[in-house]
Amino acid sequence: MAHQSTTSPRLSGEPLQRGHGGWPQASARRARNLTRRFKWRYVFLALVCAWACYHYTHVQRPQLQALRTQEQQLEQRLRAATREQAKLRQQVEEFQNDQFIARYASEHYNLIGPGEVSFSVEH
Repeated sequence: MAHQSTTSPRLSGEPLQRGHGGWPQASARRARNLTRRFKWRYVFLALVCAWACYHYTHVQRPQLQALRTQEQQLEQRLRAATREQAKLRQQVEEFQNDQFIARYASEHYNLIGPGEVSFSVEH
């Protein structure tokens, strides 16, 4: 009587044969399922990448361009406000001087100081 081995064909080193409900057939089914899962993963990954590209080009990029334009406009306004502030600070310093105040009043408001005579010359 021949001794039957209880080990699987894979462990015994015997060549694999595809039988009904045997191990090699289940292994092949598992491999196909894994292949399908990997294919679906790649399809899903490609869809996510396509959506990300669409979202960037049609949604985020125009928003970024609008924000850059707005930033440039605000920087121009800031530079203008900074120049105006420097000009006003200079005027404040000038109005601290009494001689400047007297000259400004005579030029702009036709005011004269004590002992001065006002006259106008027309052409």
